[in-house]
Amino acid sequence: LLGTTPLKLTRENGAVAQLKFVLPGHDAAEKKLGFVSDSEVKVALVKEKKAAPAPVGSPPPQKKQPRAPVPSDDFKPLPD
Repeated sequence: LLGTTPLKLTRENGAVAQLKFVLPGHDAAEKKLGFVSDSEVKVALVKEKKAAPAPVGSPPPQKKQPRAPVPSDDFKPLPD
C-alpha cells in the first residue's frame, strides 16, 4: 500500500493489519494493529545514522607491504 500521512483505514471490528512505514533517509518501522474501535496511532520514523566521516588531517591507513621470503631449513635450493 502506498500513500501519505495521515492515512485513514477502516476494517471490521477485530481485524488485524501489519503495516510497514518506509521513508527515504529513515529507518523503516512495522506496526501490527488491531481494529477494535475508533482510534489513532502515531508512528515516528527515526532518521538513519550515517557513518562518521574520517577525521580531517589524518592520513589514510597504511597497507602492509609484502615481506621477502626468509630462507629456512625446510626449503633448500636444488643442485644444478
